[in-house]
Amino acid sequence: MATSKNTKTPKGTISAALVRGAIGSIWFPHAVDCFNDVKKRRELTPEAALCLLTMVTEGVSSSSQIEMYLGGFYGGAFGRTEAKVIAKAGLDSLKAIEYVRLDAKGKQELEAQDSSFYGLENVQWVLSAKGARAMAPIYCSCKGLPSDEQEAAVKDMLAANKASVSANRKRLKAAA
Repeated sequence: MATSKNTKTPKGTISAALVRGAIGSIWFPHAVDCFNDVKKRRELTPEAALCLLTMVTEGVSSSSQIEMYLGGFYGGAFGRTEAKVIAKAGLDSLKAIEYVRLDAKGKQELEAQDSSFYGLENVQWVLSAKGARAMAPIYCSCKGLPSDEQEAAVKDMLAANKASVSANRKRLKAAA
C-alpha cells in the first residue's frame, strides 16, 4: 500500500474479528468438510476477491469504477496506480475462472484500449452466475439479509450488474 505524509486518521476502527469474518466468508462461504473444499477456494485470489466484492456490494461493472473504489476516490485503501494494478490483475483472474465475462461490446472495448496506458479504462464486465453464487453468502452478510435468501441475492446481483453495464454504456455513448 502507498504511504504518504498526509494520511488521515480513521474516524473509527474495524474490529479484527469483523475483518476476519468478512474475509473468511469470501473464501469459505459454506461449511468446510474436507480438504477439497479448501482447494476449491484457492482459485479466488485476494485481488480477484476485492474486485468481485466491490462489484457486488457497490453495484459497479466497469473496471474504472472498480479502480476508483479500490483507490482513494471513494476512500479506498490503495493509491491510484496500485488500484489499477489490483483491478487489472483481479479482473483478469476473475475472467480466467469464469466469475466475470465480457460480452461482445466488452470485447470491443477491451480491444480498443490504448496500450500505452496501464489499466482497463471503461471496460464493462458482466458478472456470471458462477461468480454471483460464490459471493452470495458475503453479499447477504453485507446487506443484512438472512442466509436462506442466497438464491434471491444471486438474482439481485445479476440484475444489478446488468443494469450497471447498460447505464454505463448509455452514459459513455452520450458523452461521445
